Amino acid sequence: MTYKIEVDVTSAVRDFYPALTASEVDLLAKRVTENWDYSSMYQDVFDNLVDYATYNSIDLTGKDGVEEVWIQLSISRLYLFVTNLSQDTLEQERMGS
Repeated sequence: MTYKIEVDVTSAVRDFYPALTASEVDLLAKRVTENWDYSSMYQDVFDNLVDYATYNSIDLTGKDGVEEVWIQLSISRLYLFVTNLSQDTLEQERMGS
C-alpha cells in the first residue's frame, strides 16, 4: 500500500485569503507550487518516522541503507608517512621553499 500526503494549494490559498480574485488565487498557487522546497517536509516525515518507530519499539539501527566501513591503519605505516612528510617539510624549509 502507498500512503501520500497531498495539499491542494489552490484550495489553501482560497482558505487563507477568500477575498482574492480567481486569477490572483491561480497566480499565487502556481508560484507557491513552482517554488516549493520539499526538504522541510522530508525532514518532518523523517522526524515523525523516528518518533513512531521508537514509540512502537521498532529498531531502526542499521536499516537506513547506509553501510559504515571502518579502516584500520597500521601504526607503522602511519608513522612512516608522518616521518616522510616531516622530512620533506624540513627539506623544503632548508631550501627556502
